[in-house]
Amino acid sequence: MAIDEYKAVLIQAFTEGQNHDFEFDFKQNTHELILKKDIGNQDIKMKFGRFQLEKQLSCAVIQDFLLDTLAHNQAESKKQICELKEAEKQLKLENERLVKLLEETLNIKEKMESELYAKFIAILNEKKKKIRELSKGVPPKQAANKEAPSSSRQIEKDEDADEYDEETDYETDEESAVGKKRKYE
Repeated sequence: MAIDEYKAVLIQAFTEGQNHDFEFDFKQNTHELILKKDIGNQDIKMKFGRFQLEKQLSCAVIQDFLLDTLAHNQAESKKQICELKEAEKQLKLENERLVKLLEETLNIKEKMESELYAKFIAILNEKKKKIRELSKGVPPKQAANKEAPSSSRQIEKDEDADEYDEETDYETDEESAVGKKRKYE
C-alpha cells in the first residue's frame, strides 16, 4: 500500500466517527493507540497502525493553537464578508444605474415615437389634401374616358375612399394651433 493510500485510510479512520471497519485499542499504561481494520467477513482484523501518544501536562499549547486557528478563520471570514458586502453594494449601484438608463431610454423612445407619429400624420393629411385637390381639378369627362369599362365600380370606390380619407384625417398639435390662430385673425 502506498503512503498516500495509507494516509487516506488513516484520515478516514479518524474522521468518520463510528466506522465499523476500524477498531481502536488504547492501552493506558503504555499510552499506545492501536488501530485495527476488519478484513472481509471472517472477523479477521489486521493491525493497521500503532501510535505512541505522549501525555501533555499543559493544555496551554493546544489551547493557543486552537485559539490561533479560530482567530485566523474568523479574520478570513470577516474579510470575505466585507468583500461580499462591497461586491453587493457595487452590484446594487450598477443595477440602479441600469434602471435609470433604461427609464431614460424608454422616455426618449416614446418621445421619438410621438414626434414621428405627429410628422407622419401631418404628411399624410397633406398628401390626402393634395389628392383631393387633384381629383377635384380633373374634369369628369377625362376621368370617364380613362375609366369607361368600370365607371360605376370606380364611383363606388371613390365614395368609399372619400369616407375613409375623412375618417383618417388627424390633426396634429401644430395644425390645430395654426387653425386656431387663423380663426382668431
